Amino acid sequence: MNWVLGKVVDQSDCGTSLGNTKITDLVFADDAVIFAESLEVLVMALDVLHEEAKPLGLEVSWLKTKVQVDKDIINEYLTVMKPGVTNLNKFQIERETFMGVLLPTLSVPRDILRALKAMPFKSAQSFLEYLLKNPLSDKRPKIFKARFLSVFDNMNLLMAIAIHHLFKLSVVRLLNPEKEDAVKSRLLFEITEQAVLDSSEGQVSPDHKDEDEDFIKPFRTTVPTDKEGTNSTRLSNKMGKKLESWCLEKKNKLLEQAMLPTLSCAAWMMCLLSTKRPNLALQLWINCSPKHRCHEGQKSESDLQKF
Repeated sequence: MNWVLGKVVDQSDCGTSLGNTKITDLVFADDAVIFAESLEVLVMALDVLHEEAKPLGLEVSWLKTKVQVDKDIINEYLTVMKPGVTNLNKFQIERETFMGVLLPTLSVPRDILRALKAMPFKSAQSFLEYLLKNPLSDKRPKIFKARFLSVFDNMNLLMAIAIHHLFKLSVVRLLNPEKEDAVKSRLLFEITEQAVLDSSEGQVSPDHKDEDEDFIKPFRTTVPTDKEGTNSTRLSNKMGKKLESWCLEKKNKLLEQAMLPTLSCAAWMMCLLSTKRPNLALQLWINCSPKHRCHEGQKSESDLQKF
């Protein structure tokens, strides 16, 4: 049996290689990954054992051993387990360890498991139903999303998706459309507040202290909450007018330095431009971007004030 398993290990992707040595007992691997890969190796071992028995003139009694039946059962469970194991294993990769990756990664096995419901499983159907609906327990939440409801509604995780360079707001809309407006509102609030705070720290002249405090005050209101919903999707008219005055006074250089203190310009602008109809304050930021100034370099100062 050791000889058979040795041949199987050389043919499989289970474990890792160090030179010519194959290491299959990975202490840092997730238990589910080890279990699923072990099932896959076991299926291959059954095939090798069957093929190697023929030249020796040995006949395996399938009725007594039920190896073929076990193989079919293992294959079914492996088909159900593999999507979740593959995606959860991504969290062990350093480049994937970001908050914005969690919810999209959880949604992939969910969609795959839903598609597997159409397959005619003989043994793994109840296991599949348990993963999707958990029908065997009255105490636990039903369905996949309900089990992870607190995670999918977490604003910090949704914000991390919105500023991720691969996902942005479109993925937030796909995973949790009810939270899209709240995420937009919080993005606008935080970037505006950060821009104002950064610019206020650079003030050295006491003559402009009162003026800047008057501008900052409207932005230091209470942070929009999830319950406000669509009422928090845009800034007030008063705030938009003050932001327009600020843009004209401080010019483009200050905005470029203060508006994007922590996020990359490309990631943030993609988040902003994904909205269908930007509001007044958002349009001002777009107009002040370097790309827009390149196309509108001939626009006069009076045209900008009319806007």
